[in-house]
Amino acid sequence: MCVNRAAYTSATRRVVCDESQLLLVNTGATLLNFESGELEANAGDVILLPRRQRYEGTPLGHVTITTARIDTTFLRDQARWLPEDNALISALVAPDSDVAPLVVNPPLREVPRIDAALRQLMQGQLRYTSPFRRFRHVADLFDALTAPSSAPSTHDSVRRAVALLVEHSEHAWTMQSLAEAVLLSRSQLNRLFQRDVGMGPAGFLRHQRVRRMAALLTATSETVETIARQVGWTNPSHAARAFRTVTGVSPRHYRRHHRDDPRPPERTDMGFAPAGARSAMR
Repeated sequence: MCVNRAAYTSATRRVVCDESQLLLVNTGATLLNFESGELEANAGDVILLPRRQRYEGTPLGHVTITTARIDTTFLRDQARWLPEDNALISALVAPDSDVAPLVVNPPLREVPRIDAALRQLMQGQLRYTSPFRRFRHVADLFDALTAPSSAPSTHDSVRRAVALLVEHSEHAWTMQSLAEAVLLSRSQLNRLFQRDVGMGPAGFLRHQRVRRMAALLTATSETVETIARQVGWTNPSHAARAFRTVTGVSPRHYRRHHRDDPRPPERTDMGFAPAGARSAMR
């Protein structure tokens, strides 16, 4: 599995996928055109693109996408070990001509785990990583992608809160201001958010800011301090600590290894070449 992350502001040319691809939209939104139609992909969406079909992406502004290329032939050989009743696995092992692009829609609580697994796989391409460790990250990725939604359906107010934090992560959110925006009390919001997303609003906001910061570090030449402020942190030192907590490396280390990779950038077949207290939620 080969993984890369890139930012786009203009349409990609229409190309044919040689291998199936899994897309995670990190920030922004894009229109995906394919042979039988089109779909809009927004931040947090996970989409499977079956191989041997033509695709073209049209960003709606600035969009950052993580792409994983999947060896479908190998996966089909392992089909006997995989769950048969999962839509993603069924699409991956089905005959190519029978499959349209699939929006995976994992439980909200799994999206940070999917992002982390893809990031670990991407970082493992820049330095030696043992095969067993890479296999663990691949297993984590597919475990999160195929996780059943055992919890009750996501509360509408939580969906609105998630959308606000994704689309406006630069805002100086407090638990009070977010709760008021979605018409819940602070305690209700925290309880429902924890239940449906697997972390509190503050933790989710931190992950969103880190995702946006990572995208800007690789797509722009702005200073780390400037980028930290753009995504919503007023204290660059706090931003650096949060970035290291989520990614395991400093912002400068992340930029150095994702912009100065001595190898030629991988190219995906879509033409994508290698985002209680009232105190502020930081």
